[in-house]
Amino acid sequence: MRAHRSSGLSRPRCGKLSGKGKVTGILAKDDLANLEGTVTEARGGGHFVVKLENGHTLTAKLGGAMRRFRIRVISGDRVTIGVSPYDPTHGLILYRHKN
Repeated sequence: MRAHRSSGLSRPRCGKLSGKGKVTGILAKDDLANLEGTVTEARGGGHFVVKLENGHTLTAKLGGAMRRFRIRVISGDRVTIGVSPYDPTHGLILYRHKN
């Protein structure tokens, strides 16, 4: 990452620097709402259609650790999804359940 010209600090990828140099506006994984559902369709590029237990359907993509360790997800798998409060139609697959 290239350093910011006006200061010795590196630029944040998203969010804004507050007055004290801290990055604000970035959600952590703890801020996501964890929901469980079943994968109904596998799309290209690591995207999936998931039907939640409450009947809602949303799109989700694989989380970073699942891509890194090449954990396979297929239709019919039960998964845990992290959903952002800002966009409840899209989620991040955090865990694939064993059964």
